[in-house]
Amino acid sequence: MPAARRRSHPDRQQRLEAFAKRLSRLMLAKGWNGQELADAASKFVPPSHKDKKLGKRFQLGRHLISAYLRAAHEPTEANLSYIASALGVQPQELLEPVPGEGEGRQFATATTTLDGKTRLVIDAQVDAETALNVMKLIRESNP
Repeated sequence: MPAARRRSHPDRQQRLEAFAKRLSRLMLAKGWNGQELADAASKFVPPSHKDKKLGKRFQLGRHLISAYLRAAHEPTEANLSYIASALGVQPQELLEPVPGEGEGRQFATATTTLDGKTRLVIDAQVDAETALNVMKLIRESNP
């Protein structure tokens, strides 16, 4: 089942189209196609970022680059960072932050699988006590 979508913003499609144009322009300047950018960006993926299904280090695929160039998907913060590093620019030069969200942007998704379990992904800056409480709840619910 697909992951929950990011909160919608009225200018989201315009942001994605601007991102696609910037990405295309930078790729053209380097003479790269989608596969070459995917390969270059994958070099910036830390070894700890593993593909859960394969157990190997995560790699960007040309299908993702293609979706970004069509303005069909917004990259995750991690993927945006890898792509920006490969292109030698800052992430915000590629994709402008959503107005009002800035550095404190938080993100969470919950995806339920066919076996009834739910995968929860949270990217939020919280105090240490809150983080420990969330981790404790998760451990207690998965003995």
